[in-house]
Amino acid sequence: MASGWVLWVVALLVNLIRLDSSMTQGRDSPEDFVSQAKADCYFTNGTEKVQFVVRFIFNLEEYARFDSDVGMFVALTELGQPDAELWNNRPDILARSRAAVDMLCRHNYKLGAPFTVGRRVQPKVTVYPEMTPSLQHHNLLLCSVTEAQSEYSWRKMLSGVAAFLLGLIFLLVGIVIHLRAQKGLPPQPY
Repeated sequence: MASGWVLWVVALLVNLIRLDSSMTQGRDSPEDFVSQAKADCYFTNGTEKVQFVVRFIFNLEEYARFDSDVGMFVALTELGQPDAELWNNRPDILARSRAAVDMLCRHNYKLGAPFTVGRRVQPKVTVYPEMTPSLQHHNLLLCSVTEAQSEYSWRKMLSGVAAFLLGLIFLLVGIVIHLRAQKGLPPQPY
């Protein structure tokens, strides 16, 4: 099953990178360009309502997207039209994209829930207005969050600090041993 996802991702990336007709119709290809695919999962009431959205971006412009609520690829620009038509005509790509809600979003939600949703530490939040120097009136709200870490995260941080200090002690001992060993040797001519 994992190999199926790899093939799906490779197929999407190949389609993103290939030169389609809208780029080759008498236009010069840019020397430098950025091509991106961004996938997001949106959750409402846990996994009661889940939305999977993949955005395809070329040079900071979103040209096509898949939205699980729509159930198909939608072209947002002229550049995205050939790709959206191609992907919508491929039942295997559409089926995998639609299945991503369960296979990707809900699956990853279950993995991350103990660390995000399952937290029982209530943060202390303070919101206060702030003035910007140029406008001289309150137009910005600042939010300060304190004590948002659990006891487990504090223990984890303290164990990291202890490991760092132990490593530093071993480094210093190693340097001292090395320097003492160097004192007994005659200087080497270069």
